[in-house]
Amino acid sequence: MSCNITNNNPTILSFSPTPVNPTDPERLKAIKKSFNGVFSVYGEIGGMCAQWTYNLALNYCRALKNSTAIPGKKLAAGGNANWNKNYWTNLVKLGYTQKKVGTNITTNQCDSILSTTVWGYGDVVIYYATEGNPEASHVKYGHTQIYVGNLTKIFWASSRKENYFASMVYRSKPSNKWDFLILRAPEDSSQVKL
Repeated sequence: MSCNITNNNPTILSFSPTPVNPTDPERLKAIKKSFNGVFSVYGEIGGMCAQWTYNLALNYCRALKNSTAIPGKKLAAGGNANWNKNYWTNLVKLGYTQKKVGTNITTNQCDSILSTTVWGYGDVVIYYATEGNPEASHVKYGHTQIYVGNLTKIFWASSRKENYFASMVYRSKPSNKWDFLILRAPEDSSQVKL
């Protein structure tokens, strides 16, 4: 997927299909096992959203496959959330399905996607600003988070259990143009590519 922006207009490209069984008890059991394992062994740390989200996704997939090695060795994500095909590719290699849903969309459109989409346990989102100071964290690195449902008050986690206490972490940043991607989690062990 190319991320070169040639059009500055906001565009909703398409929406990712709704998961077949978003709240399946096996998915809930897998995300709980991953969440509890990752945070009990690795703890919480700021600024590491891609690595923690990747490891939460990896251990979710391991749990779907009934692996006993959870959380296992902490792995690198392949880079940060923004403009980094290695991170996205590593999630796809686990069995995730990637869909870019918006380019140069507004902050309110990002919030709307987060609040109105039906999420399945283990789903991952990525968003980053496409305008502003290129050295600002929301532009340079972006953010990624994983859907954990009622395991947190926010329903999302990253390198912080409560995803920095916001469903959209960069809501207060001055940018109003964002790219937004959804990576749908494998729904059962047959979709996991470990």
